[in-house]
Amino acid sequence: MTFYSEMAVMADELLQEFGDVNEMLLIREVAIDNTSANPSAPIRTEYKVKGVLQLRYRYLDGVESSSLIAENKRGVMLSTFMQDGRALPISPKSGDKMAIQEDEQAVIWKVESGSPVAPGGTAIIHKLEITK
Repeated sequence: MTFYSEMAVMADELLQEFGDVNEMLLIREVAIDNTSANPSAPIRTEYKVKGVLQLRYRYLDGVESSSLIAENKRGVMLSTFMQDGRALPISPKSGDKMAIQEDEQAVIWKVESGSPVAPGGTAIIHKLEITK
């Protein structure tokens, strides 16, 4: 195990110990060659992942502020490991979707942007920006 892969394990442990970890579903849909006469539906792949959501409310000058922007836009710190402990085989990208459990129902969010924190080329954690 390399130094950076050990850091990825430690980041996952810190998320679980100090974060409010949510189980999420990362959804990637890949379009097939649609140039033929019979276009097919995209292939949908789901990954059971875990991460920490940024708080909904922002505090401005000590006062809680809830705006439409704060309600419909969130940040996610996503582990590089899936719920079953295996490494996440993909890096989330713009256009992917996430199903997140909220108030006993799954809400679909769209990944607007994301980037891995990857010193030395090894992803330690993924920082995502998602919108409803």
